[in-house]
Amino acid sequence: MELRVDKLRKGARVVLEDGEELKGNFFVSPVSSFRNGPELLSDLLMGEAYFLPFETQKDQVVFLQRHFIRYVVLQDKEAEEDAPYLKREAVDVCLLSGESLKGDVLLDLPRNRSRLSDFFNSCGGFFYLLTSAGQHLVNSRSVKLVRPASR
Repeated sequence: MELRVDKLRKGARVVLEDGEELKGNFFVSPVSSFRNGPELLSDLLMGEAYFLPFETQKDQVVFLQRHFIRYVVLQDKEAEEDAPYLKREAVDVCLLSGESLKGDVLLDLPRNRSRLSDFFNSCGGFFYLLTSAGQHLVNSRSVKLVRPASR
């Protein structure tokens, strides 16, 4: 008997540590373990799996080693940018590759621990960065330093 779980496709552009870029789709569950609705790409990237299936634009499925992903540019918005309880902070994220990403992070922290350092020390593997090019999920292992920035 074959057990098959239907998945949803989530469009994205993936930038790998060696600079290679792939466009295509990740596969996410239609039901999240953490909230109502479908699984988010952030759930997938911060999950336990080391290799993530990814369908390229050439309809080929490859398996991406999640620690080798520098960042992902989401095709559709995922982070709740306008939630009133979130504090936006402008930052300049300098990556080990020499690339720099400018945008905003969304701080969802207790009032007594709501500094940028608290956010980055608690964000886990990937964090949302909202840029003019869209929402990114940035691998914290790929970050050299972060500077507070002005808007």
